[in-house]
Amino acid sequence: MTAQELIRFSKTISYPLRHDPASFGLSLSDDGSVPVDDLLEGFSKAKHRTFTENDLDMPGKKRFIIEDGMIRAYYGHAVDCED
Repeated sequence: MTAQELIRFSKTISYPLRHDPASFGLSLSDDGSVPVDDLLEGFSKAKHRTFTENDLDMPGKKRFIIEDGMIRAYYGHAVDCED
């Protein structure tokens, strides 16, 4: 991917984590995280292309954090997380 494509991809991945998890069939946990596999599955279905965890390993601005198989937005959420 080009640098511009990486930025677009990073922003697109961050969108459901910060603003609209339902757009990818996701529900955020109380800390705002979802299983990486669920995010990739939802993203792959929405974009009609298979994405893997390797696609999430990108240089530059960090928009999300992956820990213990979970991914969450690095910055604040515009949606409420589950209680």
